Amino acid sequence: MNRLVGVELIEESPQKIVLQCLLKPTAYSPEKILRRKYTLSLGMLKDLFDVLLNSDTELAKSLPKKDDEIDRLYFLLVRILRTIILNPKLSEKLEFSPIDCLDYRIAASLIESIADRVVLIAKEISRILPFKFPENLVAEIKKIEENIHLAYEGAIKAFFSKNERIHTEAVERMYEVMDNIKNLEKVLEKESSIPPRLAYVLPFSLKGIAGSIRDLLDLVTTIPPAIVSV
Repeated sequence: MNRLVGVELIEESPQKIVLQCLLKPTAYSPEKILRRKYTLSLGMLKDLFDVLLNSDTELAKSLPKKDDEIDRLYFLLVRILRTIILNPKLSEKLEFSPIDCLDYRIAASLIESIADRVVLIAKEISRILPFKFPENLVAEIKKIEENIHLAYEGAIKAFFSKNERIHTEAVERMYEVMDNIKNLEKVLEKESSIPPRLAYVLPFSLKGIAGSIRDLLDLVTTIPPAIVSV
């Protein structure tokens, strides 16, 4: 029940419990929910790099809790989208077509994936905190931080606005992100002070985040293949 917005326990006995959804679909805009999910996940991504660069133990522990809120919004959005699809009159009232529902459902899942990968990295780094990366790795991580944030922001803006210029700029950032991650992998291979599991999880999960951002851009228009190879 903690994961489901608007669901209340209305009857209970030794044999059964009854839950009822008290939510009105028209009370929540799919766009607002998706924007909120994005804002939370972007904040998690920024927090992750603070953890990596500043060895912030408490911040690392807080990330799974923020992911729980994204889960709640995800389930809420899916329920509303299903209601819209099953109710053509509601679809007309909200001016939300079935293809919009499909795109929003995919986008919500991709944002969910980004948050999950952030938590995966945070849990891994938490095992060895306090820990400081060597300066050569710090430089590579900072490059990824800047470009992946800009790519993610561009992808969401392009998704909502369908603006070709914003989309093109975000795609260009994606190329830079993948080059940055490849460079990070090369440095990690030569750096013996990094725990082997972290040396694997960090670039692997960053590639996954980049892949989800690429897929968001795919919802806007076709992107040249092989931007991301996970």
